[in-house]
Amino acid sequence: AFLASASCAPMQQSLRTAALNSGAQFAKNGPFRMDQYAEDARQGGSKASSIETTLAKTIPTLLSENPLSSSQMLPLMGQLALLSPQASRQVLTSLIRQETLDADKKLTTAKADLKPAIASELAASLLSLGVLEPVVAGDLSDAISEMALTSQGDSLGRFFRGLAAAAGAEPTLAPTFNLSASALNQGVQKGKVVLGSGQQESLLRAVFEALRASIGSSGLLEPGAAELNEALDTLVSGKPILLTSLRKLWREAVRVLSKTTNQGALASAVAGSLNPQMVFLRADLRELLLAAGANYPQVATAIQQNIADAWSEGWTRLAENKIQVADFNRLKGTYFEPWVDRVLDFPPGTVQANWLTAVIQWGLVSDAQVEKKMPRLFVGVLERRDRALASAAGKDTPENAMQLLSEGLGTTWALHHAYLPALNRWVKKNED
Repeated sequence: AFLASASCAPMQQSLRTAALNSGAQFAKNGPFRMDQYAEDARQGGSKASSIETTLAKTIPTLLSENPLSSSQMLPLMGQLALLSPQASRQVLTSLIRQETLDADKKLTTAKADLKPAIASELAASLLSLGVLEPVVAGDLSDAISEMALTSQGDSLGRFFRGLAAAAGAEPTLAPTFNLSASALNQGVQKGKVVLGSGQQESLLRAVFEALRASIGSSGLLEPGAAELNEALDTLVSGKPILLTSLRKLWREAVRVLSKTTNQGALASAVAGSLNPQMVFLRADLRELLLAAGANYPQVATAIQQNIADAWSEGWTRLAENKIQVADFNRLKGTYFEPWVDRVLDFPPGTVQANWLTAVIQWGLVSDAQVEKKMPRLFVGVLERRDRALASAAGKDTPENAMQLLSEGLGTTWALHHAYLPALNRWVKKNED
């Protein structure tokens, strides 16, 4: 409260003077020697007036060159509170980060049943250190942004993992996570020109760790996740995920997408990494990727395109006698049909009409699937057209007319080339 609360500000000078005059003890040796500053403060004069700014400039460098444990920071913070509140708040910010990093280390190695207690202990510690106070929150944000600019990727990733765990244990810390994520994004935006490729790759891993940590927060960390998505978009810069430092984390990236709906930058990077070989993924990975496709249209489109490309490659190999009919049929039943069956469960607006037409022609859609799944997709196409008409009501512009024409033609093509032929064939078979 002495450092962070505005209500204590009027009393700070009198409290500092009283403490100095009562014989408060200060470090007499080491890099953080404070006794001479204390003596100058007691005597007053020109030296005393410059102590605040001098220590505020030197303490960050000293902390960087001489790292301290949490227990070592506490007495230093107390001494600085009497000499330079600004420098003391800098130590407080370092203490908050150190406490979070220490907790993350414990969480990484702890058994599952012990993790909630560690997270709760960290949350209580952060609250006692005043992270919710506006002044402290601002200082922490500045520190996070500076860490991004100096490419401290590993520390940033661990900090956000710990902070997310604390926010999960104590929801009042969610704004701290979100504000820190915003600061990280600001640091990324500022550093995108000056940071080298290696530094940006390190930051990308940190952003992904923060993003992964934010999952499962019941929506409380979504504002922070949105900031992280923007930072990731900047760092990925349109590249497929396999061309970034996240290439070894492809599975984890897909897992993130399977549980979120607001990470468009990561979704685009994953979509760009897919190729026809994806149809041969293990069943567990296939389900993760399909779940991601259900959440992100760009992943859904890439999945459909690569299923079609894989089928075309297989068909070409069959035509060239490079694969036997029995083997091709085995691949069809083992890989292609399960993929198609699950894609038919995607949101209607993400199932491409030309893809649907193709897989029906290739015999990858059964009568049972036509009966159970096609009506939902059929209705979805009509509802999309209706939404477009409703949105265009009262907007008499050339652009709007062209949009309506495009939507109408697309709907007509989809109905006549994909949906109606399949439904008609099913009706005729059942009539017979």
